[in-house]
Amino acid sequence: MSRMYQMNVEIECTEEQAEKIIPVLKEYWPFEDPYPSNYLSGLLYMTGDGSLYGGDTEEEFTDSLARAVWKEVGYVPVEVNARCMEYLPSDTHHRSKDEYEKWVATRTLQEAEEINGEDLEAAGEFYDSLQKGEE
Repeated sequence: MSRMYQMNVEIECTEEQAEKIIPVLKEYWPFEDPYPSNYLSGLLYMTGDGSLYGGDTEEEFTDSLARAVWKEVGYVPVEVNARCMEYLPSDTHHRSKDEYEKWVATRTLQEAEEINGEDLEAAGEFYDSLQKGEE
């Protein structure tokens, strides 16, 4: 089973180390090319979307990636932010006719006339009921 992830990697390194690390990272995961300004300042930042296969965990991915980097340049701090793209939180929002009628009731007459298909009589009745506190 595979899971889609966005992996964001930050590595503190020199420019010379970054030149060696980038190909290692790109071989390991489908990372996008970094902006040179990122690693010229001493921090290599790369991001990419891909799949973890074979039941690998985020921790195992981080361990393997860090070891591949360390094998190439020696110790540098490696940070991985793994974002699972399959289970992102989401909200569904619905607006009912009641919300529509409340919105219509707050419009000015001119604005209401500009709204295609506006039921001005129903809007007026609803507005009157709001004024009386009958909602």
